[in-house]
Amino acid sequence: MLIDGRLAALGAVAVGVTVTWLRKRGQQRNAAAAAKQRGRHGGVRLLPRGRLLPAKPDEVSLISYNILCQRYANSRRLPHVFAQYLDPDYRWQRLQAELASFGADLIALQEVTVDRWLELKEYMASLGYAAVVQARAAANGSDFMLALFYRPQKLRLVWHEERSRVLLACLAVEAEGPAQGQMVWVANVHLEGSPYRPNDRISQLRHGLQRLEHHMGSREAAEAADVIICGDFNSEEQDSPCWLLRRGRLERNHTDACCPQVPTTKETISHPFALHEVYAASSHRQPFTRKVGREHAVLDFLWCSRHMPISAVMRPLQPELRPLVDKCFLPNRWHPSDHLPIGAVVRVSPVGDARAAAEAAAHAATGRGGVVSPQDAEAAASLNGNARSGSSSVVSSPRSDANGSDAHPA
Repeated sequence: MLIDGRLAALGAVAVGVTVTWLRKRGQQRNAAAAAKQRGRHGGVRLLPRGRLLPAKPDEVSLISYNILCQRYANSRRLPHVFAQYLDPDYRWQRLQAELASFGADLIALQEVTVDRWLELKEYMASLGYAAVVQARAAANGSDFMLALFYRPQKLRLVWHEERSRVLLACLAVEAEGPAQGQMVWVANVHLEGSPYRPNDRISQLRHGLQRLEHHMGSREAAEAADVIICGDFNSEEQDSPCWLLRRGRLERNHTDACCPQVPTTKETISHPFALHEVYAASSHRQPFTRKVGREHAVLDFLWCSRHMPISAVMRPLQPELRPLVDKCFLPNRWHPSDHLPIGAVVRVSPVGDARAAAEAAAHAATGRGGVVSPQDAEAAASLNGNARSGSSSVVSSPRSDANGSDAHPA
């Protein structure tokens, strides 16, 4: 009995030592993973909302914001909101203050009210922004559209195109530095809002990604490109659009929890872009970006190429205003929309091979895929030279492509 007792005690000690060792080993692994993450994104700053987003010459600061179409800002849709906060003039004053406070190089807006577009464009011009707008949506009778504002002294418009619920653009960095002349490809999205149409969301996103790849000329060029995809996805992190962007592939008959009886795609689809979501990659996950009544969710995302370092992300909601939002929801006295703006500062890749950059510019300016002729490459190289000297002649004129998509610089 004495021996059995000793063996039992030794066994207990051995188990305790093993558990302790395993726990420490797990802690070491977690610490190593955290250190690796900090090493990759250790310089990511968390910037308060309401302050300017500082960006170096080789960086681009950007904001994505669903500003709530005035048609939807009514007591029937938002019965929890005080009437004065739905007043068009009050919301416009708050929106002006917010847009001026961002100071970003690039501002992607969703749900821009068509009737107020000229007023918004004029105000943004007073802040130093040029614009690209989804004019076809307005022409087709929609109450809202997508808009992209950029600072001409930092970015030069090379190409743009509009698709269903997607506004695409290619911009060249104008600021002197290692990234001067580099192309930044942007997709501003506002995907289908009906929870019963997840297949439409995937179709809209898929066609936008395909058009980007087409204008880049090759899959290899797409893999190396600096790409930013942002906007209101009307879906959550676990749903198909984010799944497709994160993994680069979506299997046939994939379904979302919101509508499990509807496959989001009937065939396996993929794209060549290696992307990550900036808030998730920098360990600054958002609690929500939209809050209507008691319902809240993260519906707005900002994705960029994984090889683009993230310098900073903007806090969508100040901590001191969280109790106000929990009590009064969105919109409210300080927030003119039912969405919160998201933003980040990312570093643009330095220009490496001059010929590759010229070919990319040729593809963007001509809108033609496939192999670029030497004449096109030389012409694009000349255009890049003009860009460095401050010329804006590279901006393509309005045109209609083979698919009937009109491009309208504003």
